[in-house]
Amino acid sequence: MFKARIFWAFSVLAAASVIQGVLGWSTLRVADQNIQKGRVANELLVGFVDLSAEKQRLRLLMSESLIGRQVSTDELKQIKKSMTNTLDQLDGLALRASALYQGNPEMNAEHAARANALRVLRASFSALDSKVPDLLAAGQHSSIQWSDINQTFDMTDGLDLRTLLAESISRERLA
Repeated sequence: MFKARIFWAFSVLAAASVIQGVLGWSTLRVADQNIQKGRVANELLVGFVDLSAEKQRLRLLMSESLIGRQVSTDELKQIKKSMTNTLDQLDGLALRASALYQGNPEMNAEHAARANALRVLRASFSALDSKVPDLLAAGQHSSIQWSDINQTFDMTDGLDLRTLLAESISRERLA
């Protein structure tokens, strides 16, 4: 009889240990997912800030060309390459964020807004890529207007890119 009581006591303790182990493992898994989500959100934030900074750098080059500074093609290529790399990284991070939140319908609107922002930013970059050489050539002949630069850098498909970037940065900060 004493052996049976000891057996049941050890069985209860063993079951409690197994349950505690499973709960601990589950908690670690959830914590790991939250850390991954936080890292992706932070990397997205950094990417949008970097993209905004590179865009401003390109605008500065355009402004300097208005006052007569010769803009080297190497500088221009470096900025274009940096912007392309940043957009590619942001696309990959957006896909990763979507995969991390898969099955969470509350996040669908955020993912859609991020995807739309990246689509517009990529279209804007393509437009910049094709217009910047023309603007630089025109700037060297003083026929370029400040409004042409502003229109090129701030508007795409009727959307204000400054607002779009600010909203994207704000959204990622909240995430």
